[in-house]
Amino acid sequence: MTTLSPTLVLQNVAGGSFNLLVSGVSGLNYTIEVSSNLADWLPLASNVSPFMFSDSDLAQPQRFYRAVYVP
Repeated sequence: MTTLSPTLVLQNVAGGSFNLLVSGVSGLNYTIEVSSNLADWLPLASNVSPFMFSDSDLAQPQRFYRAVYVP
């Protein structure tokens, strides 16, 4: 049985930005979502796994990230 849940790995933090390596099932689509409160989620980017996501918008006091499978 194949799980569709991806993993997020922090690659580096430097110069006011960071990178997340998104690894799910190779060749499937995943969307990075962001939240300030863990209740309301907004999509930021979509791509085919595996991929690197970079975010330089670190002006928010607190942000949470997740990756979800998109059929």
